Amino acid sequence: MTHAQAQKRHAQLADEIRQHDHAYYVEGRQIISDREYDLLFKELQELEKNFPDLVTPGSPTERVGGVPSEKFARVKHLLPMLSLDKVEASDSPTKDEEPDRDKRNRAQDENTLAELRAFDATIRKHLGRDKIQYII
Repeated sequence: MTHAQAQKRHAQLADEIRQHDHAYYVEGRQIISDREYDLLFKELQELEKNFPDLVTPGSPTERVGGVPSEKFARVKHLLPMLSLDKVEASDSPTKDEEPDRDKRNRAQDENTLAELRAFDATIRKHLGRDKIQYII
């Protein structure tokens, strides 16, 4: 991808994400699923990682959420919303690092399992419990 193509795609993604943020935070409506939003946001992050000069203070990656609508009532959660943490599948080792697909997949699964265990440890610590049930 050329810099010009990246710049154009970055502008498109940033604009689309801002529109979704406005609809969600100001209008109280969700246009796309959380997964679709996360994919757009991840693509924007990848572009900024590969083209660091595209990162600006106005980028959606450089700010937190938006101002919630006054229509939303304040709610105090009895337990923290820890399900919002994201655990991503590991892509390490890469194809170049381990050409054998089966060995690479096993190693990636083991690396992902380490992430899941760390997430579980965080959940247990925050909740002060030894036994946790997950629904997937």
